[in-house]
Amino acid sequence: MRLTAMSYNLMRVFEEISKTQQPELIHPSDKKYSEALEIRQQQAQKRDRFVNPLFF
Repeated sequence: MRLTAMSYNLMRVFEEISKTQQPELIHPSDKKYSEALEIRQQQAQKRDRFVNPLFF
């Protein structure tokens, strides 16, 4: 189980690094999800609330 968790976390790190180095490779659905989260966060701030951090 530890090996599986470590492998998963390592792949996530590589994914985030590749997104910052080559933004043109980001999948359109990722962009759409990020934009929707930003809108939700702005709406929540207007109501003095917050979006669950696990969505990010």
